[in-house]
Amino acid sequence: MSQIQRVGNIVLLPKSGDPFDPKNRRPITLLNVDYKILAKALGNRLSDVMPDIVGPLQTCAVRGKCIQHNLWLMRDLIEFVKVRDLPCALVSLDQEKAFGMVDHDFLFITLQSFGLKSVFIRWVSLLYQDVTSIVTVNGLTSGPFPVRRGVRQGCPLSSLLYVLFSETLSTSLDRCLGFRPFNVPGGARVKCLQYVDDVTCIVLDPASFKPLSKVLATFQEATGAKTKRLR
Repeated sequence: MSQIQRVGNIVLLPKSGDPFDPKNRRPITLLNVDYKILAKALGNRLSDVMPDIVGPLQTCAVRGKCIQHNLWLMRDLIEFVKVRDLPCALVSLDQEKAFGMVDHDFLFITLQSFGLKSVFIRWVSLLYQDVTSIVTVNGLTSGPFPVRRGVRQGCPLSSLLYVLFSETLSTSLDRCLGFRPFNVPGGARVKCLQYVDDVTCIVLDPASFKPLSKVLATFQEATGAKTKRLR
């Protein structure tokens, strides 16, 4: 890829809150068309295998699933807990700048761990090799700077990559013996519900908070991700 194909132009879209606070701006990267064609082609191939490698409670970027599925499940779980008068807490993991905090080395290791072919991973890594960005604000454009971490919001492949990146967290939680699962009538075991970086954990007793926090701390240390707070 040429240098011009590797450059992204970051524009800041306003979110709710104080418009003069940089934290209330969403960075969207405008990308070269050639770059996006390659990313879309890789995304189409990755989409074919996502249902086979992503857990059943992640409802983003998986064919046949949508955000409403976990909302319906959460509604039913809350109703079940109320009717049975069971102790339960819902813990929302608030990720700080989720897409922007992805460590590239960890991401590529994760792709390998899911059994994706090395040739595919090399094509993905090409999208993050020697890439730069500029920022445009009020008609003024900054100079280019290197992008050493994160997946770009505005890239067709980013949501798929982030789902696989965050799947390592849900896998760790699922394997954590000290974190009790919620046994749904019918056989399903639920510890957390996910939609991209939106993770809601179901905690059944105070003793589960410590192992939950430990898994989260390990995930942050290994990946460079940051959780603002538990809600």
